[in-house]
Amino acid sequence: MTATNVPKKSIFAWILYDIGTSGYIFLVPGIAYAIFFRQTVCGGGPECDAQWGSLVSLTLVISGLLAPLLGAIADLGRVRHQLFVVTTLLCSLGCLGLVTVQPEAIAW
Repeated sequence: MTATNVPKKSIFAWILYDIGTSGYIFLVPGIAYAIFFRQTVCGGGPECDAQWGSLVSLTLVISGLLAPLLGAIADLGRVRHQLFVVTTLLCSLGCLGLVTVQPEAIAW
């Protein structure tokens, strides 16, 4: 498919997906959960920001290391859509799991 014959339905669906994920990325880990972690999970002390930064950095490093591998698997195995669905479901489950976090439930 070239850019000139992409169905408008596909373009509209991608726009909605992009808007939805952008809003999530900005609000949940960037603002809401960071405040919740600092005030409730960690206790509000000065070390809480460092712990939050370390956890976010760790997840970004893991994502950065896995992205090329998963991208290659998706491209070579022609399983792009299936991988997209599986990773979306895993991330959704992870997000749902955030409601179970209790005060002082830090991994280390």
